[in-house]
Amino acid sequence: MREWLHNRGLGDDVLRANHVGADPGRDRLRRSRGIPYGAGPGATFPALDVNGQIRYVQTRALEPRPGYGKYDNPSAALAPNPRLTWAVPPGPAQQGQLLICEGIPDALIAAQAGYRSVGLLGTNALDPTVAARIANVATRDNLDITIVTDNDDNGTGKHLGQQLATGLQAQGQIAVVLETPDGHDLSTWSLRDPTWINAVVRDGAGKHPTAHHQRVESTLVQ
Repeated sequence: MREWLHNRGLGDDVLRANHVGADPGRDRLRRSRGIPYGAGPGATFPALDVNGQIRYVQTRALEPRPGYGKYDNPSAALAPNPRLTWAVPPGPAQQGQLLICEGIPDALIAAQAGYRSVGLLGTNALDPTVAARIANVATRDNLDITIVTDNDDNGTGKHLGQQLATGLQAQGQIAVVLETPDGHDLSTWSLRDPTWINAVVRDGAGKHPTAHHQRVESTLVQ
C-alpha cells in the first residue's frame, strides 16, 4: 500500500503529517456498520479540519471493483461529509498562499510542495458553506487563493473551479483558477512534470487579479 502511494508521488513525510493509513479489507479487518465497507485493500485518506483534527475518512481502493467507484465513504448518519479537508505541509509552509485542489490526494501533493492546501471532497462538494469557510480562513490568515482544477474531458473540473471562484468572490476573495494540462489532475501532472510548481508560482499563487477571476492554462514541459 505504501508503494502504491509512493507511485502516486506521495512521500512518507506528507503521509505521516496527514495521518494517511491503510485498510486491509473486510476479509482481514471487520468493521462496524457505516464504516467504509470496501471489498479489498485500500488507502485511507482522512479529512482534517483547519486545526489538523480528523473529521472524516475516505477509503481509496487500490483496485476498484467493476461498477463501483474508487472511493468508499462512511454513512452520512455516522459521519456527514465535511465537503473539504485542510492538508498539512510536512515542513514550513509557503507564506501567504492557499491552493485549492480536487480531492485529498491532490491536496497532499500541494502540501508536499510546501503549500497550505484544501481538498474538495467530490465534484458535488460545493454546498453553500464551502466558499464561506475557505474565505474566512483566507481573510484571517491573509492568504492569496489559487484553485488548481482537473482538466477532464467533460469539463467538470473547469466548471467546479469557476463555481468556487464565483462563490469566493461573493465572500470578498478573488481567486486565480489554474487549469492543469489536458487530461491531468495535479497528481498526474506532478508525476509527468516535476517542474509543475513553477507554473503555479508563475501563473497562479501571488498573481491575483483585482477584478474577476481569470483562467490560466498551463502546458507540460516537453
